[in-house]
Amino acid sequence: MNYFIETIGRIIPEEEAALEALEQVMKLRVYRKNEIIQQAGAVCKKVICVNKGALYMYKNKDGKEEVVEFYIEGMLCSDYVSFIRQALRTTRLRRWKIVN
Repeated sequence: MNYFIETIGRIIPEEEAALEALEQVMKLRVYRKNEIIQQAGAVCKKVICVNKGALYMYKNKDGKEEVVEFYIEGMLCSDYVSFIRQALRTTRLRRWKIVN
């Protein structure tokens, strides 16, 4: 979360009050590897900033995961169509299991 606030702060350094307000409404959540973060069939209610690791968005097609997008550290991710239109999601979001 700090990474996101710091990045925004570099873009608009004169808006410290706005950054503090943004920080108040943000929540830090930690997800396990392979945990499904957002399910298909529901309305997307949040935008996620990836602080560490990676996430991927996928659709279930013929019983297999079809990856739509990858998100790495520092990126914002969401099913933006569902989030903006408040329509049902057609995708799932999962924490990527990184193999070292």
